Amino acid sequence: LESVDRLGLTHTASWLPGGRSFIVKDPIQFMDLTVPHFFKATKFRSFQRQLNLWGFHRISKGRENGWYHETFIRGCPEMLTSIYRTKIKGTVLSTGHKQASTFPDLMH
Repeated sequence: LESVDRLGLTHTASWLPGGRSFIVKDPIQFMDLTVPHFFKATKFRSFQRQLNLWGFHRISKGRENGWYHETFIRGCPEMLTSIYRTKIKGTVLSTGHKQASTFPDLMH
């Protein structure tokens, strides 16, 4: 998301307070302006599916929705190496880390 900030696209997606999760603020502009810089997906549903395959969890509180991954943390790019994509067959490449069974308060 630091790249999104550098590109001036934080109106489409940004970190939530605390830096442990992010929000897509405007899915249409996100798909038109932001996603083409980083991904092949052309539909928001496809992007969401990819997030799920990479182990991200959708979180919601009230009217806000965001995405959380245990090791996707603002300011910690070195932790990105522990994020693995689930194989389509449903098997996960082992990371040696267990997913958190409970999530911290990610909206604040």
